[in-house]
Amino acid sequence: GTVPPEARERIWARVRGRPGRSGVRRLGRRRVLIGLAAASIASVAAGLGIAAGRSPVGSPLYGVRTAIETARLEFMASETARAELAVDQFASAAAEAVLMATGITKRRRVLVAQSSHPDTRKTLVGYLRQQGIELVTVPSRNGVLDTAALSSALDDDVAAVVIQSPNFFGCLERIDRIIPVIHEHGALAIVSTDPIACGVLKPPGAFDADIVVGEGQPLGIPLQYGGPYLGLLATREKYLRKMPGRVVGMTHDREGRRGFCLALQTREQHIKRERATSNICTNQGLLAVRASVYLAAMGKIGIGKVASQCFDKAHYAAEQIAKLDGYELRFPGAPFFKEFVVRTSHRVSAALKACKDRGILGGVALGRFDEGYDDCFLVAVTEKRSKKEIDDLVAALDAA
Repeated sequence: GTVPPEARERIWARVRGRPGRSGVRRLGRRRVLIGLAAASIASVAAGLGIAAGRSPVGSPLYGVRTAIETARLEFMASETARAELAVDQFASAAAEAVLMATGITKRRRVLVAQSSHPDTRKTLVGYLRQQGIELVTVPSRNGVLDTAALSSALDDDVAAVVIQSPNFFGCLERIDRIIPVIHEHGALAIVSTDPIACGVLKPPGAFDADIVVGEGQPLGIPLQYGGPYLGLLATREKYLRKMPGRVVGMTHDREGRRGFCLALQTREQHIKRERATSNICTNQGLLAVRASVYLAAMGKIGIGKVASQCFDKAHYAAEQIAKLDGYELRFPGAPFFKEFVVRTSHRVSAALKACKDRGILGGVALGRFDEGYDDCFLVAVTEKRSKKEIDDLVAALDAA
């Protein structure tokens, strides 16, 4: 439904141009789907009044290399998006965003919320320790960033603050209050988010986040032994030349047909040498195409329904688990999206083994990340889980 009528007619004209069902087979289902994805996603931003940027040669910017960037404009509410970030996951995207922020502000100190994913914080340490950039962890309180500690840590030497919402514990950060405090000191706000959560929650760009990063795995990419996955990054137009990637400009050829060309290649070492904005070279283009097809197939309404199901089912599971003897929510007052922390008086390993014996992945023990959470485990519930499956999880925990 997001495909403009003229684009839809062009796509199906190609199919109708070959007689009968055999013509559809010769054209190929994959080609039709990718054509629909490109036309659908390219219309998302325009349909919602989000203006594309302008390239140095005067062509509208639709992001980078694949049509998914324009969809990221919608979900992140940013002016420019970069999807094929040439990174494996959101942790690398966050690290690239930090390097981008230090280049913009010319400052050498970065704050990261303790409530961010431990993998993100470890990746930042690996990226920054040889760069002469100081990394400071801001403590969390009751499952979310301690805003008082953040205010104390902020000064005019801070380049950026990295926040995750929904965070590692599944809780929603008050980025509407946090981001203005960051901007008061001239620092950039980097927000890591779940793209599916943007189906029901205001995206970080709506709260003036400067750089938004995310993990593209929820966008139709199945679990596959830890990867490969897809890092996502979106930013404001004024920071376009600092983005670690290639920017494609849309233009027209001599016959008036729409075409694309590389307008900016800020990442490329072979062009910019030591001035390149990034030096990682993996290619996530295949996963970007897969994510773009998923977004086109689901559409805005479909993504909203997926997000709503995640929210409702996760809250149902949390309510049922909290009724059990020996189990309670670790952060009962904090709003969450699809993940929540459970504290138990039982041994966590025994509780999770009881679930595993019934073929259920009951959660992730948090003691492996922080000894202070030895009695806790993290539960995630997505749209794929049925009420019966949730009830089976509750029964398994009750029997532990």
